[in-house]
Amino acid sequence: MEQTLSKEIQERLDKIDWNSLKEQYGISKDSIYSKPRIAEQLAYGQMTDLVHAQKENFSGDLSLRAFPSSDSDKWTVKVFTIERQKNADNLTLYNQPITSEKVKEALL
Repeated sequence: MEQTLSKEIQERLDKIDWNSLKEQYGISKDSIYSKPRIAEQLAYGQMTDLVHAQKENFSGDLSLRAFPSSDSDKWTVKVFTIERQKNADNLTLYNQPITSEKVKEALL
Protein backbone atom coordinates (compact mmCIF):
# COMPACT_ATOMS: atom_id res chain seq x y z
CA MET A 1 0.00 0.00 0.00
CA GLU A 2 1.07 3.55 -0.77
CA GLN A 3 2.62 5.39 2.16
CA THR A 4 1.80 8.88 0.81
CA LEU A 5 -1.88 8.61 1.74
CA SER A 6 -2.88 10.35 4.94
CA LYS A 7 -4.27 8.35 7.84
CA GLU A 8 -7.65 10.02 7.37
CA ILE A 9 -7.86 8.89 3.74
CA GLN A 10 -6.79 5.36 4.67
CA GLU A 11 -9.46 5.21 7.40
CA ARG A 12 -12.13 6.34 4.96
CA LEU A 13 -11.01 3.83 2.32
CA ASP A 14 -11.11 1.05 4.92
CA LYS A 15 -14.91 1.54 5.07
CA ILE A 16 -15.34 0.51 1.44
CA ASP A 17 -16.62 -2.97 0.62
CA TRP A 18 -13.48 -4.00 -1.32
CA ASN A 19 -14.56 -7.64 -1.70
CA SER A 20 -17.61 -6.63 -3.72
CA LEU A 21 -15.61 -4.23 -5.89
CA LYS A 22 -12.98 -6.91 -6.54
CA GLU A 23 -15.58 -9.59 -7.36
CA GLN A 24 -17.60 -7.43 -9.74
CA TYR A 25 -14.93 -5.35 -11.47
CA GLY A 26 -11.51 -6.71 -10.54
CA ILE A 27 -10.58 -3.46 -8.75
CA SER A 28 -8.52 -4.07 -5.62
CA LYS A 29 -7.73 -1.88 -2.66
CA ASP A 30 -4.03 -2.00 -3.57
CA SER A 31 -4.70 -0.78 -7.11
CA ILE A 32 -6.57 2.25 -5.74
CA TYR A 33 -3.93 2.92 -3.06
CA SER A 34 -1.30 3.01 -5.82
CA LYS A 35 -3.12 6.00 -7.37
CA PRO A 36 -3.16 8.71 -4.66
CA ARG A 37 -5.40 11.13 -6.59
CA ILE A 38 -8.05 8.48 -7.20
CA ALA A 39 -7.77 7.24 -3.61
CA GLU A 40 -8.39 10.76 -2.31
CA GLN A 41 -11.34 11.32 -4.64
CA LEU A 42 -12.91 8.03 -3.57
CA ALA A 43 -12.27 8.67 0.14
CA TYR A 44 -14.11 11.99 -0.01
CA GLY A 45 -17.09 10.77 -2.04
CA GLN A 46 -16.09 12.50 -5.26
CA MET A 47 -16.43 11.09 -8.74
CA THR A 48 -13.02 9.61 -9.51
CA ASP A 49 -10.91 9.95 -12.61
CA LEU A 50 -11.16 6.91 -14.88
CA VAL A 51 -9.98 3.59 -13.46
CA HIS A 52 -9.35 0.52 -15.61
CA ALA A 53 -11.38 -2.53 -14.59
CA GLN A 54 -10.95 -6.05 -15.90
CA LYS A 55 -12.75 -9.32 -15.27
CA GLU A 56 -13.30 -12.40 -17.42
CA ASN A 57 -16.37 -10.92 -19.15
CA PHE A 58 -15.66 -7.19 -18.75
CA SER A 59 -12.84 -4.79 -19.53
CA GLY A 60 -13.06 -1.01 -19.59
CA ASP A 61 -12.60 2.31 -17.89
CA LEU A 62 -14.89 3.29 -15.06
CA SER A 63 -15.41 6.18 -12.73
CA LEU A 64 -16.16 5.35 -9.09
CA ARG A 65 -17.96 7.13 -6.26
CA ALA A 66 -18.27 5.92 -2.67
CA PHE A 67 -21.40 6.43 -0.55
CA PRO A 68 -21.96 5.67 3.14
CA SER A 69 -24.52 2.91 3.57
CA SER A 70 -27.44 3.41 5.96
CA ASP A 71 -27.76 -0.29 6.79
CA SER A 72 -24.08 -1.16 7.21
CA ASP A 73 -20.79 0.31 8.38
CA LYS A 74 -19.33 -0.40 4.91
CA TRP A 75 -19.51 2.16 2.10
CA THR A 76 -21.06 1.26 -1.23
CA VAL A 77 -19.20 2.12 -4.41
CA LYS A 78 -21.26 3.11 -7.44
CA VAL A 79 -19.72 2.56 -10.85
CA PHE A 80 -20.17 4.86 -13.83
CA THR A 81 -19.23 3.77 -17.34
CA ILE A 82 -18.59 5.41 -20.66
CA GLU A 83 -21.24 4.27 -23.11
CA ARG A 84 -22.01 4.68 -26.78
CA GLN A 85 -25.37 6.21 -27.57
CA LYS A 86 -27.77 3.85 -29.30
CA ASN A 87 -27.80 4.20 -33.09
CA ALA A 88 -25.22 7.00 -32.96
CA ASP A 89 -21.49 7.23 -33.36
CA ASN A 90 -21.14 9.60 -30.40
CA LEU A 91 -19.75 8.75 -27.00
CA THR A 92 -21.26 10.03 -23.77
CA LEU A 93 -19.76 10.47 -20.33
CA TYR A 94 -22.21 10.92 -17.43
CA ASN A 95 -24.94 11.29 -20.06
CA GLN A 96 -23.20 14.25 -21.69
CA PRO A 97 -22.08 13.98 -25.32
CA ILE A 98 -18.36 14.07 -26.01
CA THR A 99 -17.79 16.23 -29.07
CA SER A 100 -14.00 16.43 -29.20
CA GLU A 101 -12.57 13.96 -31.70
CA LYS A 102 -9.27 13.85 -29.75
CA VAL A 103 -11.09 12.88 -26.55
CA LYS A 104 -13.14 10.24 -28.38
CA GLU A 105 -9.98 8.77 -29.88
CA ALA A 106 -8.28 8.66 -26.47
CA LEU A 107 -11.29 6.96 -24.85
CA LEU A 108 -11.55 4.32 -27.54
